[in-house]
Amino acid sequence: MLTDANYKDVLAGTENAGTVSFDPDGNVLTLKGLNLSKSASRYYNLLTVNRDSITVRLEGENSLTTVSTGVSYAIQTIKTSGNLTFDGTGSLLVETGKSKKDVYGIKCEGSFAQKGGNVIVKNSDSTATKGLYNNQAVYVSGAIDLTGGKLTAEAGKGIQLSAALMTTSADINITDATAVLVSGAGGSDRNNNAS
Repeated sequence: MLTDANYKDVLAGTENAGTVSFDPDGNVLTLKGLNLSKSASRYYNLLTVNRDSITVRLEGENSLTTVSTGVSYAIQTIKTSGNLTFDGTGSLLVETGKSKKDVYGIKCEGSFAQKGGNVIVKNSDSTATKGLYNNQAVYVSGAIDLTGGKLTAEAGKGIQLSAALMTTSADINITDATAVLVSGAGGSDRNNNAS
């Protein structure tokens, strides 16, 4: 949890590798060498941002993994209530395990932008056998603007929809950036060691 006391190094004093710091003036969350893996929970995500907008700056290699073999609730690894921007020169691997309901790697309730860095999002398959459940590596309710870096999004199988990159807005811009999108390909099976 981010507080006034720990915003310069959110994970100080914990066993987690890497650092997470926050600049409240610029609304910038910096991930530096972060490697965080947690079991899925219906009550929290690995990264939840309840702000109008946030920039996530990537330094070094970072990873966020939600581990699950098939929980009975929707899961997402990163969730924002506003706009999300990635920049920096580092990388971020986002992996989301299996669920019997919706699976999201990144769920952004605003606009999504990438100005730099290498962001890789891999979802495992939805294990649902009936219903209207989705598997979306990157879900964005606003516009998508990729102007730098590389975005790789891989969604596993889903009953209703398998989408690597999904937006409810018609605006998608890719300029001086690379996007690699794979849907329904079986996803990542790396998350089979916890439920």
